[in-house]
Amino acid sequence: AEDWEVSEDGTVYTFHLRPGVLFHDGTPFNAEAVKFNFERRVAVDQGPAYMLEDVEEIEVVDEHTLRVTLTQPVAPFPHLLASMWGPKMISPTAVKEHEVDGDWAQEWLIDHAVGTGPYRLESMVKGEEYTFTRFEEYWRGWDGDNHFDKVVIQIVPETATQRLLLEKGDLDILPHGVPLTDVSAMAENAELQIRQWPINEVTYVTFNTTRGPTADPYVREALAWAFNYETYIDTIGQGYISPLPSVYMAGFEGADTVLLPYHYDMERAREALAKSQYPEGGFALEAGVLSTAGREGREMLEVFQADARQLNIDLEFREIPFTVYYDLFEHPDQFPHVYWDFYAADASDSYAWAYIVWHSEGFINTSFYSNPEVDELLEQAPYISDPEERLAIYEQVGEIIVRDNPGIFAGQLQDVMVARADLAGFVHWPAYPTVLDWHALTRVAD
Repeated sequence: AEDWEVSEDGTVYTFHLRPGVLFHDGTPFNAEAVKFNFERRVAVDQGPAYMLEDVEEIEVVDEHTLRVTLTQPVAPFPHLLASMWGPKMISPTAVKEHEVDGDWAQEWLIDHAVGTGPYRLESMVKGEEYTFTRFEEYWRGWDGDNHFDKVVIQIVPETATQRLLLEKGDLDILPHGVPLTDVSAMAENAELQIRQWPINEVTYVTFNTTRGPTADPYVREALAWAFNYETYIDTIGQGYISPLPSVYMAGFEGADTVLLPYHYDMERAREALAKSQYPEGGFALEAGVLSTAGREGREMLEVFQADARQLNIDLEFREIPFTVYYDLFEHPDQFPHVYWDFYAADASDSYAWAYIVWHSEGFINTSFYSNPEVDELLEQAPYISDPEERLAIYEQVGEIIVRDNPGIFAGQLQDVMVARADLAGFVHWPAYPTVLDWHALTRVAD
């Protein structure tokens, strides 16, 4: 959309779409296409379908004007539509051609894509390599001769191999997952450049609030005091991780007013443990880390393990393959007591963060935290139009989370990318971790 208006009561959005935009198969991107994709998302009823659950009517006003009527005002609605998890625009022609038994082409779209971006998917070897070629009809055009004709994404699991390929010039950019200790070393290489940006993503170490010792709030409090935040941010983070003083991400509603009390303090950790059902410790906790979480998580868990021993608590590591994560998530009694991962908000709004991690039905509530009061407040929040009233709800939720302590808010992450020194034109958005505008990227001539 080039522009939009919202009715006075906040229930009607009128979107004015950019003319002259085409899908990769030549289908026009217009109001009918957007209406089709909204309806598809609701019908498929997966992932971001919840973002459209309050849509009452979708009306095509003319070719490039769409009117969306909501059942009630939804304050974060524009943020939800603009998020990287929001409803995707796919060619209606492609969906209709490849639909099987009313599946809205879900099966076909597993390894195909027909969007409106600057590069179109040409070929792929799943899990190994994805090749994209320039879409000549892209609406922003291709002025100049320094745009790339092709973008090849290679999947290279080993970080040492990634670094070697980049330093040899066989890769141009490592967009994510570079160990931060390696980043500092690679910054000394004149043929490379380091790029970093703030993002809506944090390190959140969750406690399984339904299982064993971590069901005890005083055990959780003790562990929060026993976590060495400075070591994580300054030593392991190498200056690429920022302190997270709130339960909310930087810039979100409540981030400046709901402040955490915790810092590294073993004496206070012992005092909290003494109030628990396990005043002398003497128990083991399973500490899980996702296999894709990077070197930093494992290094910090080793530090945390040593500090937990001072409380007579044993942290036993368990690496969780990404392939089994979602199945494990369905079984709280088998999920680790302590779980390390990176968490991104669904959109740039406190609701899109708080709901997914603290509501009892949150999609990534890996603490299995359940509090009826928090659920009720979060169900009210998006429907309150007054910013001050909405902020008061997020502050109330935040204060309860600080009290109940379902996890450790370890640090605010940054997107850190390492690229060849001759690349320029980096355009990045905080709401889109690891994503760059490929159309803007260029290679600088010698």
